[in-house]
Amino acid sequence: MNGGILVLLPARMAHLASRVLQAGCTPVIDATGSATPAVPEGAWVRTRPGRPAPGTGPVLLAELGAPIPDRPTWLESAAPRAIPNGFAGMVLKGREAGGLCGQEDGLVLLGQCPDPSRVILDAGLGPDTAASAAALGAAGVLLVEPHLGCPELDLGPRLSRRLRLADDELTTLVQGVRVANSPTSPVLRRWLQGEDPWALAEGLYASDDPSSHLWMAGQGLALAAELAQRYGNLPRLLEAYVDAWKGWSARARAATRAPDGTRPVDTAAALVEGTAATVGGRVGSGVLWQEARFGR
Repeated sequence: MNGGILVLLPARMAHLASRVLQAGCTPVIDATGSATPAVPEGAWVRTRPGRPAPGTGPVLLAELGAPIPDRPTWLESAAPRAIPNGFAGMVLKGREAGGLCGQEDGLVLLGQCPDPSRVILDAGLGPDTAASAAALGAAGVLLVEPHLGCPELDLGPRLSRRLRLADDELTTLVQGVRVANSPTSPVLRRWLQGEDPWALAEGLYASDDPSSHLWMAGQGLALAAELAQRYGNLPRLLEAYVDAWKGWSARARAATRAPDGTRPVDTAAALVEGTAATVGGRVGSGVLWQEARFGR
């Protein structure tokens, strides 16, 4: 692993892998769809059981199945658990994560893991909350949404428009699966009527249409526009993550407790003087704590 920061790239954006590597991070090419993307040297791949695992590097397995032979394989899980035999480790999906997600905040779940040094956390983390994962001993963090506002990702106008929604309105939890579609989207009705979610997600970025394509994205989308504005481009954003990951101990020492009488709140809109970001509210702490840092 190149540092502790892994960056998921949709298949049609695999050409950005070199920039991710140059920033000291590890690109992960998403191959969960029907196409088989080219996976460059140094990149990991995310796939599903029975699907190809192109490339030669480690593999993230999006559903329960057997590890890929002769490839270090990390199993995605929505709950803390011992690492199954044959797997290199686990990708732990907090409540903030897109797709099948946990029932508690990612940082809380990470603290419950028997061996966090074999866990990569997916919880919509910003640079500061990624440092919190490092402080808890995680092997790394997976960025799925926070980088999507960068110009290099070149989201279409309809997907980009959803990045500007309030953090508690941006995603919907449907049968334990977090999606970034509007609750009234026709695609959600098709999914609930029994269509395959992976097939419904096919072609999302090319179509720029979240009404007809499932968007299995998490609450980390709420950070994407702000992070893009602050850092300007993908390399500078990833540099901020790398610096935070390496400097986690200094950040931990500098942390302070909220004064007595501070009122806990669970959305960014409610973060005003005399309040503090809480745990376990509508917006998970992996996202909300970062939003609180933005306001300082």
